[in-house]
Amino acid sequence: MGKRANTVLFILGATVVNLIVMMVVFVVLLTAFSFALAAHVPPESQQWVVLGLLVGSIAITYFIYYRLVRFLTAKYDLEKHFEPIFPKRK
Repeated sequence: MGKRANTVLFILGATVVNLIVMMVVFVVLLTAFSFALAAHVPPESQQWVVLGLLVGSIAITYFIYYRLVRFLTAKYDLEKHFEPIFPKRK
């Protein structure tokens, strides 16, 4: 396979893994909220808390994804296997 195919497969695989990690983080945060704070939060504002948990899970997932890709790029020298997504213009 060429560099372009490697890049496309990596992006697709990373997207699937990113979505799975986001769902797991969201479920963990929602479970922690429901056990710890749900009884103390009025029902009218619980939808905003759930929305905040969703945004928080996206932020946490972005941080995990960023650190993981940086680690894998450094450890396995992925730059030589992938084509740049945004090539430099001359």
